Amino acid sequence: MSSILFSIAVYSQISIQKQPLTVDQIWGSGKFYEKQPQTIVPLKKENYTYLTLENNEINKYFINGPSVQKQGTIVTSAALGIEAIEDYILSPDEQQLIIVTNNQSIFRHSYTSDIFYYDIEKKKGFEIASQHKGKRDFSFSPNGKFIIYSHLNNLYKFDLSTQKSTALTSNGKSNEIINGTADWVYEEEFSQTKYYDISYDGRYLAYVSFEQFDVPPTILNYYAGNTYPDYEVLKYPKVGEKNSVVRLHLIDLLKNKQSTINLGDYEYIPRLNFSDKNDYLVVQTLNRKQDFLQFQKVSCSNGKYNVSVLYQEKDSRYIEIEENIYFEPNRDSFLTLSDKDGFKHIYRIHSDGKTEQLTKGRYDIQEIHGFDGEGDVLFTAAYFSPINSSVCVISPEGEGFKVISEYTDKHYGVSAYTSGNSYYYGYYTGANEPKTIGFFDFGDEGMFHIQENNQQLKTELEAYNLSPKIFTKIKGVSDSLNVSIIKPSNFDPAKKYPVYFHVYCGPGSNTVINRYGGPEYMYHQLLAQHGYFVISVDTRGTLYRGVDFKKSTYGQLGKLELEDLIAVAGELSKLSYIDKDRIGIQGWSYGGFMASLAITKGADIFKAAIAVAPVTQWNYYDNVYTERYMNLPENNQSGYKENSPIYHTGKIKGAFLLIHGDADDNVHIQNSMEFAKMLIQSNKDFDYFVYPNKDHSIGGVRKHLFNKMLKFTLSNL
Repeated sequence: MSSILFSIAVYSQISIQKQPLTVDQIWGSGKFYEKQPQTIVPLKKENYTYLTLENNEINKYFINGPSVQKQGTIVTSAALGIEAIEDYILSPDEQQLIIVTNNQSIFRHSYTSDIFYYDIEKKKGFEIASQHKGKRDFSFSPNGKFIIYSHLNNLYKFDLSTQKSTALTSNGKSNEIINGTADWVYEEEFSQTKYYDISYDGRYLAYVSFEQFDVPPTILNYYAGNTYPDYEVLKYPKVGEKNSVVRLHLIDLLKNKQSTINLGDYEYIPRLNFSDKNDYLVVQTLNRKQDFLQFQKVSCSNGKYNVSVLYQEKDSRYIEIEENIYFEPNRDSFLTLSDKDGFKHIYRIHSDGKTEQLTKGRYDIQEIHGFDGEGDVLFTAAYFSPINSSVCVISPEGEGFKVISEYTDKHYGVSAYTSGNSYYYGYYTGANEPKTIGFFDFGDEGMFHIQENNQQLKTELEAYNLSPKIFTKIKGVSDSLNVSIIKPSNFDPAKKYPVYFHVYCGPGSNTVINRYGGPEYMYHQLLAQHGYFVISVDTRGTLYRGVDFKKSTYGQLGKLELEDLIAVAGELSKLSYIDKDRIGIQGWSYGGFMASLAITKGADIFKAAIAVAPVTQWNYYDNVYTERYMNLPENNQSGYKENSPIYHTGKIKGAFLLIHGDADDNVHIQNSMEFAKMLIQSNKDFDYFVYPNKDHSIGGVRKHLFNKMLKFTLSNL
């Protein structure tokens, strides 16, 4: 604890009175967001050349050391007769574009769009299948001859030579059958919407169908001033309920023949990927309990299919699905990630099923990004610390491991990389330092071209009396925990200050990260200006400290996390300048669940809590997430009940603010309504606020929301 005292004392000496912050400044001006260029794509055929989207133009640049030279404008929105270019997709041969416009959000990752085709060499473009407004999950075929897209639950093939669209499926219907596009729970919990892939030669298309007939529905109401509210019926599988029946289909596009592939026993098909040079498909399947993963190989030969098991993995707790696998250049193999040796590392799986481990050590790989011209693997890892991310490379033989990011105390990220290049587009940042964005070399040069340094934002931050976020470790129940601290502005160690815990704590998450946090970071600075310590803790169950630390919360979500938060609060309370009678907590989603647990089961420690969109009873949440981390309900009834806040309302002593959007498709408002009902039955006083027509993010009303939270905090903590 002496290290905490020393760090705070040092920083207290450099606090200077400057401009005060307000909620309206933070959430109304937009000036605290980082700037970042739109959709940069490094080209592989023209070294050190890239495309970018600027002011509704797609432009081409050549990087010449610290400067860039514009080589021309590829296409403009005006040339296509559209109002805006919102995104684009470059074809594998880098000669064609899909231009994206009129994006309309659906759920967390999904949206519909209108799309246009543009031939870069011929300088000609046109709208793709104009009769189908609102397309989803569109992509070029690897051979660049056609485009696949989804429309109203069916898949279509658009031939670029004939400019005609052909339906590949016809039985898709809302809330009944979806073809090639994820249902709600797959999108949310497997983080993917496109559930089809195309073979490298364009002959075969594989897709997953979702039969939703037996999935129970929920109703989302929307209030638009009409006599009756509008509503949406959403198929949402909760704990113990039936999922969509998912099947794998293969279409031989040459013979126009479709087959359903038998994959044996499984519950989920979370990933499917065609090899980039051979006619086989790799399909990942999971059982309902999500502790048994299989990689199955579907060989395709002249319209005939053979299924074999490439790889199996069993875990005593659970297995999380990683991002897509990465097929290696010049090898008949692919790379994936697994934590089976105690930390998450890179493994090679050959087409004959042979497996090799490429990376080893007491650190976790975060993501694979691709391969350079020699086949070396580019990846990010929490190599030096769980709070930082480093960019690394390793040879195909698993030798020559090297950290290529320059600073060990910065958080690095790879934003765009095109395999075959010896450079990548990315950034570095710090907790009190907005991103510096640009191009990095694989060698010792580091960042060789700065694209955006966010100097305007950095200058803006200097106008305020900001208290630097610092990092330390504080002992939890059994482990030393990573903690971030923002001290009160003009801190005086002779005074006593309240503590505001900002938490998430969910499995596979981190809030203690050496990364600038935008308006949320500035809101915490506002709290510091009002005299609060702002604390975040990565409890047991969080990322980048190995598998045992992460999976220790299995079957008991909330229990160990709350124990750790209470332990940290206890350690802080020993400090002379902490007011142990004024410790509060706030969280959103899983963090709201933790805040609800803290004000009930932790009522002797936490005197005030704000829970936004919380899960309050695990049976009310979706089955993929909950059963993964809590086991099946029939196997763990006590775990479900003991760690659901709704069963502990009688213990509450402090002030409590409960907030929810009534159109939340993710954590349904049922959670807060049932919680409120039980709080009332327990005769507990609390504040409850509902945002009409707002989903899980409660977007568009940040000033109102954070003013409400600030007023509650100032009045009750």
